[in-house]
Amino acid sequence: TVFVTPQKWMKHYKEKFKMTLPKDKQQRKRKLKEIAARYTDKKVTLYNADAILIAVYGFIQQQKGEE
Repeated sequence: TVFVTPQKWMKHYKEKFKMTLPKDKQQRKRKLKEIAARYTDKKVTLYNADAILIAVYGFIQQQKGEE
């Protein structure tokens, strides 16, 4: 198990998609939901978007050989 802070995995997506995330929590969650939908054909909700993005981030880092 590798623990990663929200700042670290969110920074990855901000850099990858060259964007900024809104300060407002609900708007930020909606934006993360949109990003997460790109990685799965399953239904993405505000509640599971973080889990999907963290899993994808972990997979990418594992492929790179990083934490």
